[in-house]
Amino acid sequence: MKTVYTAPKISSLKDNGIKDLLYVASYLPELRLVYLTGVPVRIELNKGGYVELNSEEEEINLSAYNEIFKNLSEFFYGTAYLYGFVNEGKLIIYDAFTNDNFLSSRDLMFLESKYKIPVVKPIAEGNFTVDYLVEVLNKKINGEGMKSNKFYILPSVYVDDTRSYTSATEVVKSKIILGEKPATTTTYWSGYSAQTYTPQATAATVATKSAVSTTTTSTVSKKKSKTDKIFAEIFEVSTKEERQQIYEQTLKNINSYMETLSLSETEKNWWKSNGKFFAYLYSILTLPSTRSIVYDYGEFYYLDVEECANPIEKKWATFFIDMFGEVFQGTLETKKIKITSDFYSMFALFFKEELIEFDKFFVKETDKTKDWRYCENFEYYKGVY
Repeated sequence: MKTVYTAPKISSLKDNGIKDLLYVASYLPELRLVYLTGVPVRIELNKGGYVELNSEEEEINLSAYNEIFKNLSEFFYGTAYLYGFVNEGKLIIYDAFTNDNFLSSRDLMFLESKYKIPVVKPIAEGNFTVDYLVEVLNKKINGEGMKSNKFYILPSVYVDDTRSYTSATEVVKSKIILGEKPATTTTYWSGYSAQTYTPQATAATVATKSAVSTTTTSTVSKKKSKTDKIFAEIFEVSTKEERQQIYEQTLKNINSYMETLSLSETEKNWWKSNGKFFAYLYSILTLPSTRSIVYDYGEFYYLDVEECANPIEKKWATFFIDMFGEVFQGTLETKKIKITSDFYSMFALFFKEELIEFDKFFVKETDKTKDWRYCENFEYYKGVY
């Protein structure tokens, strides 16, 4: 499973920073050495003029930059993210992300020249050697009293960027600082369900962003209440673009994998009838921002004894099919899908590579004292892995 890259919530330094000085000479693109102090922030710019601020602190006032933000919102074709630091009310930008790419330092300088957005000036820029960096840092730290933990090495140009995931989502405080976030109506599976969600518009005067209130635009039955809750949660923590991208990437991965398989007519027919729909449900639950929904479900999940020795993709196939049947019950009924015993083996077959990759995220991101994959009460199954 290749997870679509999601722009970090506050700082891009963990994703982009060069951490091992011993290898700086091997970086073909030029690098830049920058010095950053203050509170890290991410500023989200959107068409239509609304601007959202993410930070670790609530009391950050960037009203002095409102006109700049407004003009920049019109410059970018789609959503853009500015990464920076605020120190004593003054903003400095070191990275910008838009259209699935980070901008080069030259692009940042252009934005500063045209729109007056303050951009950090590199202390040094070019193709570094270890000796050169040590000399510069020694001068700045020992000679000028600058703090060693405030220096960062970033690319000047982001080339051949093949990253597929971002670091774990930070806990952030968000607020609209300019304009008003427009109300949007989202259909969670066009053609399969008439249910939609309309988030309430969020005004810039709100101090912090609380959970987004949602209302349904159609009458829903009690059977669909859990479906509504899960979709509302997914839509709250992810964007339409993120969900579309990961769905398309998941389909691309599975279609490539299917080319290596020799499929029976029964298997082909199952995929034709159910594949894309289940790929959609699966993909929107595997974004960095939505995986916690899956992990939370796993805290109350267990395998039957006979399933404990199954390979990992079959365990996850059982897990996801059971989860779909419970939390998306209303949507399955709307599409007239009735889960039968063959769904488990079919899902394991087509989603094998995706499930194995997802398991790696599960291992890295969860508390292993609550691991549903093992049957610790049955000695026979211990040591399978």
